[in-house]
Amino acid sequence: MAFKKCPLVYVVAQVRFSAIESMPKYIPEIQDVFRKEYPRFVRSEIRNLRLNPTGLPEMSVSPRFEFQNKERTCGIVVQSDSVAVHVSRYSSFDIFCSALEYALNTVHSVVALGLIERIGLRYVDVVRPDKGEALSQYVHAGFLGFNDSDVRVHNSKRMSVYQGETEAGTLLFRLAQRNDRGFLPPDIEPSPLNHDEPEVQQGELVTLLDTDHFQDLTKEPFDFSTEAVIQRLWRLHDNTDLAFRAAVTPFALNAWGAEERDGTSPNH
Repeated sequence: MAFKKCPLVYVVAQVRFSAIESMPKYIPEIQDVFRKEYPRFVRSEIRNLRLNPTGLPEMSVSPRFEFQNKERTCGIVVQSDSVAVHVSRYSSFDIFCSALEYALNTVHSVVALGLIERIGLRYVDVVRPDKGEALSQYVHAGFLGFNDSDVRVHNSKRMSVYQGETEAGTLLFRLAQRNDRGFLPPDIEPSPLNHDEPEVQQGELVTLLDTDHFQDLTKEPFDFSTEAVIQRLWRLHDNTDLAFRAAVTPFALNAWGAEERDGTSPNH
């Protein structure tokens, strides 16, 4: 399925492996390869808050290295324990997997990755009904909660979470609304990528469909293999596509100009 007016604004896949604390010293060599297709380089820090057995929080800081294409629509993120690819302009899952495969092979050729401990795939869609339309025309009623008029409420915001286990891993679907000009989940903002999404006006209520499907392999990790990672990623993508189709209505697909293409949507 292809959309003429695609609601998809962000896709990310992350592969987590046994940590390599010396990763920063290999970044110059990795960049020498990446800079041919990803010439932009951004170094930043990730702050992690962790609770220890005493109950006192501990703050740790880890470096984050990102390599972006010229247009800043695709980035490869390298950390001491993960490699991720994220895009703001998505064409197909095949092309997306190729970018991740390239990223993994490049990093592995320099540092020899060890055990794979987690694989995750996440999509964010934005629903913006046109004037005179209702959100209920676009999203399955099960995610919408109360009818505002039934409880005499106005200016409401909706949030719902659906989680379950699949044959491939854990599926987490979130619906949330914003009216502060943002169109991404708070944990993604500020996005370092360029987005084609038209400017959202202050006060405009937008609905985010956030689909996250992942395999936690901490207890049963496997030796690094790009082929094995991509195979598992394809298994994860099947249920994300099912979740998206279940969350939206036929009206929404028609409004977005859906066209069948090999039985799958462009989101997956």
